[in-house]
Amino acid sequence: MSDQVTFNFYLGLLAFRDENYKKADEHLEFALKHCHRGAKRNERVILEYLVPIKMLKGIMPSEALFKRHTELEKTYDPFVAAIRSGNVGAYDQSLVKHQNYLLRRGTYLIMEHIREISIRTLFYKVYVLGGENSRMPIPLFKEALKLADIDVETAEVECILANMIYSNYIKGYLSHQHLMLVLRKQQPFPKVSTTTATIVN
Repeated sequence: MSDQVTFNFYLGLLAFRDENYKKADEHLEFALKHCHRGAKRNERVILEYLVPIKMLKGIMPSEALFKRHTELEKTYDPFVAAIRSGNVGAYDQSLVKHQNYLLRRGTYLIMEHIREISIRTLFYKVYVLGGENSRMPIPLFKEALKLADIDVETAEVECILANMIYSNYIKGYLSHQHLMLVLRKQQPFPKVSTTTATIVN
């Protein structure tokens, strides 16, 4: 079984490097499930790749996991907090703070992908506070980003919204002429677990 754990870990790591996160998830899950409970270091190495994959799917690390692996908590807890609050500025600060750690492990790129989830949370809050209307003025999202320490021009906000629509984090379309985001009436903000098709191969 130890050989199978090692084999699946490296298969998962190769898939991770190829950004095939679905395949990586399967192999790393196997490796974690069958890793000897006493091999805490090996477990942590597997989790260094599995945690961001799960976060990409909208599954945040549990308190129990953080208690068992405090090293992971130091790195990933600030990201989790930023995602849950929609604080994009705090997420960006964490990317800068933990850049060297993430680059050494090859997880920086996926954490950049996950940044979109914090933006989704922020924009969902705008939607709720705006009365859950199907037509939302783009300047509202600009102001929300500014409050999160992301000061960008309206054109860039449109680009961000367009990317969110492309990634299926938002269901709707942009009306450039009226500076309006027009949302689908049913579930305009789908669950993250159902929106990763464009990233997870």
